[in-house]
Amino acid sequence: MFNESIDGGFRKAQKEATAVKILEAAKEIFEKEGYEKANIRKIAKKAGVAPGSVMHHFGDKQSLLHSALYDDLETVLENTLSKFGKGSLKNDLNALTKAVFQYYQKKPNLSRILLKESLFAEPPWSLKFAGQTGKVHQAIVQICEKAKRNGSVRKDIDCSIFAVSYLSFFYFNLIAWVQGAYETPVHLVNRLTEEYIKLIQ
Repeated sequence: MFNESIDGGFRKAQKEATAVKILEAAKEIFEKEGYEKANIRKIAKKAGVAPGSVMHHFGDKQSLLHSALYDDLETVLENTLSKFGKGSLKNDLNALTKAVFQYYQKKPNLSRILLKESLFAEPPWSLKFAGQTGKVHQAIVQICEKAKRNGSVRKDIDCSIFAVSYLSFFYFNLIAWVQGAYETPVHLVNRLTEEYIKLIQ
């Protein structure tokens, strides 16, 4: 039984390592060639695995693309949201905006492809992305409530509406960035957020 446990743990680790290799290869191919030209065979070759292994881990090219965005973004959000509440409401939101856009801007071509596909994703991915947004919304509500308690914002402010407002600023500028309208949208998101905070103080 002990050996079976070790063997099972090894297989799980091996499977996870293979999935990581496939994801990294996919991101590189998507960035270099675009979504349409990329295919499972090219990704498999880059990862050093059989095409069937890619299909086994991710199902199809679209799921692979969604997984690349979801997993990376989840890491960025977890790291940023873990620091929420240590600064002012404005500084926390500015840090969130900066962290997410820095992630997107590291690989702009890949990010634009990922975002265009994910904005119109179907279940189960649409539910997963909605869950991420819901997590961010709840975190913003919590730091807004903290700001109400310490007197930074008015007691009558609806923190759920405030969180939705921030997300609307963020997504409006994100879509504009995807479309090529803004090269550095962080400043504008921060400015909109700061102006709104002034109204509720």
